[in-house]
Amino acid sequence: MRDDSDFDEFMETGDAELDREHDAAMREYAAMIGAMSRDEFYAYRRRKRVDLCRRWRNLIREFDMPFLHTNLRHAQRGLLALRIERQSGIPTPSQLQ
Repeated sequence: MRDDSDFDEFMETGDAELDREHDAAMREYAAMIGAMSRDEFYAYRRRKRVDLCRRWRNLIREFDMPFLHTNLRHAQRGLLALRIERQSGIPTPSQLQ
């Protein structure tokens, strides 16, 4: 939201309309994911995980709190799980993701 008028418009929007917008966005996302090849989907998931790792590292540099390190490790395990899945062709257990 760019300014107060956008926020006011958002607050005046009814729940039913917000649900319709959300459902439309989810259908669009599902169509985008469904149209990807296996390699494109892997690249998409990897890019999201790498971005997540970068965000956690930036937060660690700024605040250096213990739970941030835990979250970074979790994101790194997700990258490892993607790599294992790509090499073996077998989805990894949810504990690694």
